[in-house]
Amino acid sequence: MALRGLCVLIAAAALILISAAPASSQPGVDTCPTAFNDICEDPTRGGAGFCPAGTDRADCSGRRRTASDPGAFFGRDDRVLFDTAGHPWSAIGQLQFAGGGACSGSLIAPDIVLTAAHCLIGPDGLAVEGRFITARGHPRGPFEAQMIEAHLIDSLLAEPDPDILLQENVDWALVRLDQPIGAEAGVLRVEVLRDNRPLRRDFISAIALVVITAIAAAAVSGRTRLVLLLLAGAGALALTVFAVRTTLGADPRREPLHQAGYSWDTGANLSGTSGCRLLEFRPSGLIGHDCDTVDGDSGSPLLVRRGGDWVIVGVISHSRRFWSGGEETRDRAYAASAARLPDPDAVFTD
Repeated sequence: MALRGLCVLIAAAALILISAAPASSQPGVDTCPTAFNDICEDPTRGGAGFCPAGTDRADCSGRRRTASDPGAFFGRDDRVLFDTAGHPWSAIGQLQFAGGGACSGSLIAPDIVLTAAHCLIGPDGLAVEGRFITARGHPRGPFEAQMIEAHLIDSLLAEPDPDILLQENVDWALVRLDQPIGAEAGVLRVEVLRDNRPLRRDFISAIALVVITAIAAAAVSGRTRLVLLLLAGAGALALTVFAVRTTLGADPRREPLHQAGYSWDTGANLSGTSGCRLLEFRPSGLIGHDCDTVDGDSGSPLLVRRGGDWVIVGVISHSRRFWSGGEETRDRAYAASAARLPDPDAVFTD
């Protein structure tokens, strides 16, 4: 992410945003193409010598992370590298801004990228100058296009407020490219992930209502009893349908999540976490998760599998670090859901 405008405000509010840093060549990173394979290949750390010095940190030094490590880690660094030669990883790329900094993003149409809104907000308004590059490992890649326009919530530009990103589901943006590179790199479908736990609470309340109605019917006679029995029967039928759709349906919290982005410390390699979890649905639509995310992952997708397909259910937004009694507690990481995402065809009309 470009550390401009809104990001400065957010930092001042003690928010740890998942931002971008260009120092992928500094020591202690994982820019080696075989990083995260659990084999130390750094010759200065006793490895076989395949990796340049200082580029195989996780494999040589261990994956435990502390509070001093930038980013949001949940005990250890569980990231791996993904092969961008094929879908869905070929559809996930990097936005490189002309003014410096970078974010991640996903192709959701041949010429449309989904990313985080805070990546595009500069001190002078919307900053769209730069390029999008993806699929470096593709046989015909990498694919590259220039950013030409973007769409995001108007209020973010009118009066940038860090509290909006913390509390509201608005940290998303659509970027239009000058070339339809998604035709070769591939695109990803977007899906709104719903929390069915409130529905389950409603289900329990409905059961209680049916039982009370049936008991009341047993205590009366005549037409009143018939009406109550009919109501109880209709309620029982509705509950059967309700149960199939909610109680017996898939719980999003049990679905494994996958995240992939261009982290600051992995260079040109696409990195991310597979099998992380959805932890929280906030009323605003924000999704809490425990995928390991660091600088540069802003705008990257949260993915789930749908059979043989991959779909985006969130856009990596920000992380926060909480303290309790002077002791630092776990990080909290959030993604913007697609609940308020507009149709790209309606946004970019020409």
